[in-house]
Parts: sequence; C-alpha cells; structure tokens
Amino acid sequence: MLPFASPKFTRWYPQFAEVFEAVLEDHCSTALQEFRDGSSTRCPDHRRYGSATFLKCSIQTVLDCLLENTSESVKTATAAASVLLGFLPTILGLVGSSTAESGLIALRRPVLTTLLALGAPAMSPIRTFEYRTPTELLSSRADSIEIPRMGAVPSAAITALQYLLAAAAAVNTAHVSWQLGNQAFCSLDVDSDFFPLVWSSVSVVVFALGSISTYIRVSLVSVAPTRSRCLGGFLRSEFTLSANRGDFKLHVKQERYMFILLSWLTSVLTVLYILFGTVVLSSIQFVGAEDALGTFGRYFASAVVCRSILMFEMSGMRSRAALMPQRVNVDHIGLISQVTRKERIPTYLY
Repeated sequence: MLPFASPKFTRWYPQFAEVFEAVLEDHCSTALQEFRDGSSTRCPDHRRYGSATFLKCSIQTVLDCLLENTSESVKTATAAASVLLGFLPTILGLVGSSTAESGLIALRRPVLTTLLALGAPAMSPIRTFEYRTPTELLSSRADSIEIPRMGAVPSAAITALQYLLAAAAAVNTAHVSWQLGNQAFCSLDVDSDFFPLVWSSVSVVVFALGSISTYIRVSLVSVAPTRSRCLGGFLRSEFTLSANRGDFKLHVKQERYMFILLSWLTSVLTVLYILFGTVVLSSIQFVGAEDALGTFGRYFASAVVCRSILMFEMSGMRSRAALMPQRVNVDHIGLISQVTRKERIPTYLY
C-alpha cells in the first residue's frame, strides 16, 4: 500500500457527498481499492516508474470512473461552482487593499499588516509604473472622517479587537483553502492538495514587496524627541492605534531605480497573483454550487474584515497628518539638492 494515499476520496463537500460516495461504492469500488492497495493494473508499476507517477494515474482512474457514472445535473452544478470560484480572485481584488496602502500601515504596525495579508488573499491591482504617492493616500478630503484620539481603555479594546479579527480572518482563510485542497480535486495536479493554500498564502510575499518599496520611497522624521527603537519601542509602535499617535511628518524622496524596480515588480506580481488564483480555483472539481457559495462567502468575509481594519488605520493616519510647507532633502547618485514643495506631511512619533 502506498503511504499518504488512503486519505484521498474520504472527504467531500456536503452537497454531493452522498452522491459521490454512492457512485464510488456501486461503480468504482474496484478502481478505488486498487488505488488504496497500490496495485492497479491500469497504471505504471510504482516500483519501476515511481510512486508519484502511479499515484497520479490511479487517482485519475478513479476520478474518470466517478465522472462517467455521475449524472449530468450534478456535473452541471459542479461546473457552475468552478466558474464561481474562478471569478473569486478578481472579485476579491475589488474589495482588497492596494500594496501602497498596506505599505504605509506596515511602517508602523508590521505584525498587524502581515495578519491582514494572510487573512485577505485580495489585492487591488495597479497599472505598471503608476504609483500613488503616500501624500496622495494621506490627503484629507472635505468629507473625510477624522478619528479622534481615544482613552487608554477604548484604545486597548479596539487594538485587541483588531488583532483578534485579523487572526480570525487569517485562520478562516487558511481553513477554507485547506478544505478546497482536501475535500475536492484540482485538475492542475490531481494528487496535490496544496494549490489553494499556496495561493492564499503567497499574497504575503507581494504585500512584503509593496511594503519594501514604500519604505524606500518614504523617509520618516520625528517631530517630538525620538524614543528608543529597541524591542520596547517596537512593541509600543505595533500596539498603538494610528489615531492615538502624534502628528507625523512624512518626507517623500525622489524616485530611485530600486523603488521603480520594486513597484513595477509588485504591480506585475499582483496581476500574476490574480491570474494564478483564477487558474487554481477554476480547476477545482467535485464542489457543488451551494458549497462554492459558502466558500466564496468565507473568503469575501475575511477580505471585508481585513479591509475595514486597514481603512480604520488609514483614517487614523490621515487624522494625524498636517498640511504644511515641506523642505525635502534629496540625495540621489551622490548629489544633494533641496526641493521646496507644499504637501501633506505626516509625523511619526516613536
């Protein structure tokens, strides 16, 4: 018997679980037993060609039998589910945050930003070489909501709630991705169950690149006396709401080649990430339409929760930003020049 083979065909999504189990028992019991015993006569000998080749062939044999003996109505429902899941990455992109927004929050609260990236596999794509500067993101409008500073108790409660919701969203996303890999089959590679989980997790890499490009583009200057940047200072910064920080000044430096490269790479990877998610989720088989709606809802709920937390932090940053003349020192390729401009300046206090 091949190791790790037996868990296959034991978990199904509930809508058609009884249907698939009945078909396996009535029509595909021989192929299923050969798969579990590792002794299929219809597949290459795993002792000669390797267990991976045999495993893929034996799984596909059972799946072909299952499809041949499943009614057309069930096939139609599963096809509709594949279409719905295929649209999921694009729809999530409409409610997701941009890497520039996440990069600004990561300058102060990197742990929270990482949880938000894990909880919401949703990115708002940006056009190549188009980049909204931090001053544009932090500019207040006439109808902007300003979040006032809060007392110690409500601030601690909101902070704890943020991490609780972000962690819950991350766990929910990981669990629903694990379910897709273990209770269904991905036609990209029928013997692999990690594709949905890889798709939902790799968003952290793209958001990290966006955060690095933001860090390169932005220089922070403390208005108040600078506090310690040791572990205590990091924790104080991480667990302080943006609305409760002091006014901050944000200097936007001249574009450098590294920033242009990273921002371009981030925008390209965002598009590729959405494409990869579309390919993976649209290739999911044996999921009913009702189950696909439940999966869609869980991903969407996590994305909305994470987006709400990020926008709350962005509003807090806007509330602490001040419009004042700025004199920016630009050091580029060994040349130092001074550029005078008037723009929105945030001030970070550590």
